Amino acid sequence: MQFDIDSGIFIGFLIATIILGLASSRGIRNIREYAVGNRDFSTATIAATLVATWIGGEDFFSHLAESYNNGLYFIWAGAIGYLVSFLLVGYLFAPRMGEFLGKLSIAEAMDSLYGKHVRIITAIAGFIGTSGIIAVQLNVAGLLFEYSLGLDKIYGIIVAGIIITLYSSLGGIKSVTFTDLIQLMTFCTNNTNFRICGFKCR
Repeated sequence: MQFDIDSGIFIGFLIATIILGLASSRGIRNIREYAVGNRDFSTATIAATLVATWIGGEDFFSHLAESYNNGLYFIWAGAIGYLVSFLLVGYLFAPRMGEFLGKLSIAEAMDSLYGKHVRIITAIAGFIGTSGIIAVQLNVAGLLFEYSLGLDKIYGIIVAGIIITLYSSLGGIKSVTFTDLIQLMTFCTNNTNFRICGFKCR
């Protein structure tokens, strides 16, 4: 691995994520605070963490490639799909979620409606689905480590897994929300620098 300014920025970002994620995890006293915090997140914080959460490995791995290969056909299809899904959630599903406020998980909400057996099935199905999503995200993280630092992909997957597990397991939603804000600011900074560079190059 050759160390240069880009590698330094990449490593610095990872270290900052760990430190700030762990620092924001202080004060967790029970499972409710771990899962939902103190419910004192501002609207701006919630909006920022939602945007950062929607920007995942899939956007960097498949969406960029498909946008390059198919152009506006893929971009418009994705944009319209996101718009329709947001409208459905906002106008159809979200107003009906009031009865589940205070529940810590979908499995707990299903338990209140259908009983213990459905709760167990929901928890298992959610675990399997989420495990698949995390596996894809870690695979993309491994590729980023390989491209950025020259590490073998498997080591990148292990390092990314350790970092994510470390701050999220200790700090819960507080750490995840705070690190999402850091990631969103990083994305915005990179996009701004890219546009400035693009204008200068022209």
